[in-house]
Amino acid sequence: MAARSSRVKVLIGDLVRIAAALWCGINVLVREWPERRTTTIVYERMGVFQSLASFHPAKKRAVRVVESQSLLANETARDRQAIVLERLAAWLERRSFEKADLIVAVSPGVRDDILKFARVQREKVLVLPNATSQELARRPIPPLGKTTIGFVGAVVPWHRLDRLLEAVQACGDPGVDVEIVGDGPAVEPLRRLTEELGMTERVAFTGRLSHAEALERVASWSVGYAGHEKTWATSMYHSPLKLYEYAALGLQILCTRAPDALTLKRDGVSVHDFEASDTDSLGEALQRSIECARLDSDEARASRRRIVDARHTWEARVQEFLLAIDARTSLLDGDIETR
Repeated sequence: MAARSSRVKVLIGDLVRIAAALWCGINVLVREWPERRTTTIVYERMGVFQSLASFHPAKKRAVRVVESQSLLANETARDRQAIVLERLAAWLERRSFEKADLIVAVSPGVRDDILKFARVQREKVLVLPNATSQELARRPIPPLGKTTIGFVGAVVPWHRLDRLLEAVQACGDPGVDVEIVGDGPAVEPLRRLTEELGMTERVAFTGRLSHAEALERVASWSVGYAGHEKTWATSMYHSPLKLYEYAALGLQILCTRAPDALTLKRDGVSVHDFEASDTDSLGEALQRSIECARLDSDEARASRRRIVDARHTWEARVQEFLLAIDARTSLLDGDIETR
């Protein structure tokens, strides 16, 4: 009975989302109508039950771009159990992909999922990962201090902070502290685990902080942790913003093996990656990150930050996007004129 009641509540939420999407779509139509003849690009970030570009008055003459962080219908229904009408959400999402002139996917995993999910050509999908701001890559940071491994973000089970705490305890190094910035359903289980491991003096939970306060904390760490696992998909499709924030502040990075991590590592950022489900792999990467943190220097951190500033800021991503738009527009010119 309780499960049925919960399903009804989720269904009501679906209907509210659909109504909100229709209302927002009508607002887009009305608000953008005066600019319909001068709009050249319609850019939309994908949302569940949402296709705002379908309401845009310039949709037939402009280049239509859709950004996707994941297959949202699948993720929302299977990982979060937050929608009931998955088939309708999937149909709308697929239709948005098929109508788009260019699809921006945040990782190769998302691109591959889209190609399996929708009838689109591979060259229509641009892989453009997340990034960080130039301001963060250039802001002053404090000098190196004690060895602290930190995490910032939603404290949820799939970030596997429990494995981090167990690995830190197992490494037997009393000079390593852990700080967790954020809130979420995994906080209380992690507090209990901290007590069981005898680490209450070495693990700090700050709770939710403002973005500015969180960045102040991150800048004081030696190592940034990102231990996210695969969820419903067969491959790691995430593009974690925290990786780029850690890199922009010059931290050593301890993270699961994923395309973003491997790209940063290739470019010269200090990344210590491990297999998500392999405890030994995590332990070895943890030891490397601690050793490198203790051997690190302000000059080495500054050098790594310059790499991020040059290659992994939003400004750099915008240039990649504009080049892709130019290339795609040249292919679409004839088609757009006849729409």
